[in-house]
Amino acid sequence: MKMSGKLHGKWRSESRAKSKPGHGSEKPAYSFTPGRIPYIVRHIFEFLKIASKKYVEFVEELIYHLKGGIGLKIRFLGTGAAEGIPSFGCTCPRCTLAREKKGPNVRGRSSLLIEAEDQRILVDTPPEISLQMNQADIFDLTAILLSHEHFDHIGGLTEFEYWNQVLPIFTGYDVLPKLRLTPRLKSRALLSDFHSHSRLHFGGLTVMPFKVIHHVPCYGFEFEAGGARIVHFADSDSALSNLHRHLAQEADAVIFHTPTFDAKRHHLCVQDVLALVQDWSLKHAVITHINHNNINHEELMARVSSMGVTVAYDSLILEI
Repeated sequence: MKMSGKLHGKWRSESRAKSKPGHGSEKPAYSFTPGRIPYIVRHIFEFLKIASKKYVEFVEELIYHLKGGIGLKIRFLGTGAAEGIPSFGCTCPRCTLAREKKGPNVRGRSSLLIEAEDQRILVDTPPEISLQMNQADIFDLTAILLSHEHFDHIGGLTEFEYWNQVLPIFTGYDVLPKLRLTPRLKSRALLSDFHSHSRLHFGGLTVMPFKVIHHVPCYGFEFEAGGARIVHFADSDSALSNLHRHLAQEADAVIFHTPTFDAKRHHLCVQDVLALVQDWSLKHAVITHINHNNINHEELMARVSSMGVTVAYDSLILEI
């Protein structure tokens, strides 16, 4: 746009020039010289850059309105269970494969970021949370939600004593007393508890915690924004109620923690989720929190993807 205005002004001023005496016709209004080519090309690129940016903004705005709201983005910062993969000191085939092949077979301990417009909610803080956030270029948060007291879910909480701003931290009323906080973190955090089925509002994003069965008090979370809805079951046992079924059935995505492929105490397993997908007619299931007793990423995908199940891996982004 700027280029167009400048060139038009130049043409107009030169077009007023009179032809020299003795010539039978006027000179061209604009005299082209090869030296002006870089100038013209530079401004053409400026124009195209502005035009393409406006086009992208238009398409994004159109999608925004067609979806009826802001929608949700899920970023899986870590997708491993309590040990992570590879587990240090372990030479099992699964950990050995992860060390050799890297890629999606390497899993940091579980954490995810839920984004809606300018809201960013971090769910759980494993011991390596500062590394995960640096790798994902996350420099601002709206709040932290903690599902339960186990070390692989809260072990990195004290890292936030060095966070760049005062930070709201929410957890269950029966989990809050179990948190180990440094004096510095206590002075830098806004600690709040919640009860099951209460509502937390962050701009256009609404969060509802709900109880799940685990061997310590534990909460899943329902996230809703712009007509999109995600349900996260955290470290749920396989003992699920009609309430859980109701929450999951109409959700756009349901996230399950499945350390193992076959049955495991205190947690759902992959086989359980495959059964739930059919029994509850789930739209889209995602499995995470995978340990080294499960099967490798590629084989796991081959077994479950045809059932409408996504195998999360570190850095995976899903937009709902």
